[in-house]
Amino acid sequence: MPAVLSPAVAEITDTVIRCAPDDGLSLSPERTMGDIEALLDVQTRLRAMTVRRLRDAIRCDGPAKICGRAPKSWLMEELGLSSTDASRLLFLSRFLDAFPVTEAAFADARITDGHAAVIVHALLALPADVRDIAEAQLLESARTQPPRKVKEFANDLLEALGHEGAADRRREREYADRGFDMTETMDGVNVVKGNFTAEVSAFAREALAIAAQPCGPEDHRTPRQRFHDAMGEIFRSYLQHCDKPGVDGAPVTVVAFVPLEVLEGRVTKAWITQPDGVAMSASTLRRFACDANVVPAVMGGRGEVLDLGRSKRDFNQATRRAAYIEQHGTCAFPGCRRRVVEAHHIVWWTRNGVTSLDNCALLCAFHHWLAHEGGWTLKRGPDREFVWTSPVGAERKRHLLAA
Repeated sequence: MPAVLSPAVAEITDTVIRCAPDDGLSLSPERTMGDIEALLDVQTRLRAMTVRRLRDAIRCDGPAKICGRAPKSWLMEELGLSSTDASRLLFLSRFLDAFPVTEAAFADARITDGHAAVIVHALLALPADVRDIAEAQLLESARTQPPRKVKEFANDLLEALGHEGAADRRREREYADRGFDMTETMDGVNVVKGNFTAEVSAFAREALAIAAQPCGPEDHRTPRQRFHDAMGEIFRSYLQHCDKPGVDGAPVTVVAFVPLEVLEGRVTKAWITQPDGVAMSASTLRRFACDANVVPAVMGGRGEVLDLGRSKRDFNQATRRAAYIEQHGTCAFPGCRRRVVEAHHIVWWTRNGVTSLDNCALLCAFHHWLAHEGGWTLKRGPDREFVWTSPVGAERKRHLLAA
């Protein structure tokens, strides 16, 4: 899509483009070396500017609203960054502003982003009352040493302050105390509490960072509510793909009881209580009707079963294989590299969409969520390409010849 740039960034971009033809000029060794030093200095300053812009983009949910991506996925899949570079930029965008002296040194190109990441990691591990002294020493080391040496100095500094031994004891205590409890209350709501190890916490944060992204400007859920809903998606995804056989040899199947007026969209705000006592909203039940591992039992006004949706709704194996080949085994969202987990009706089955290859899009769990509840719409273009439209009207296309 065409880039929309701030005036300052547009000027920088134009200047770089104008300077590019000078690359072929024959320069003196002194000028060549001077140019290299100046260009590296500018790269560092631009890197610092990038961290600040990335911080702003995350705060306004830009990657999800404009590109349908979690921030790290956007940096890697859209912009081609390595996992290491993307993680470093995201880490700095999250924590660097807590240390203004280090941030200023980075902005003035006195240290690189590698130095900044090492220093911030070390400072976060220290008690607040010694951070100022440690920060000054680490910045002084960064003036003459590469990031690897600064990291070694940081480790020596932490050990000298007695932090490493305390950290080891804390890790041992946390591992021994690991656990997770879920207790049902009298009204059917469950209270959960527990202690996660650092490793499990890292997995949880990574999964929640993806699954708990706001769906668009109409998403008014609090962060706490989004984390709750994300956990439901994660648990449900595991049940669908854990290879636990059901009675018929298929993956675990859930039967959801859906009144006909809810399925047809005539009732939009009702909550329907299932036989096991769980109440589900109308929108959730309609999304369930699109999922191949959930059977919507459509109920008439007198409680009679009018239809078990699987026989009419589910894409057969041949169609799934054809779609897999057509999409090169990847999600129908442009550039998405996530694992395909769900076959989606482009024109929803609840809106009389047919179960055919033309109406099939294989999606990862995240983009299936966007298609139903995230405000994004999906259609086929004249060349059978997938055309996505974001909540703010930005259009993205995935052509079948491109992964």
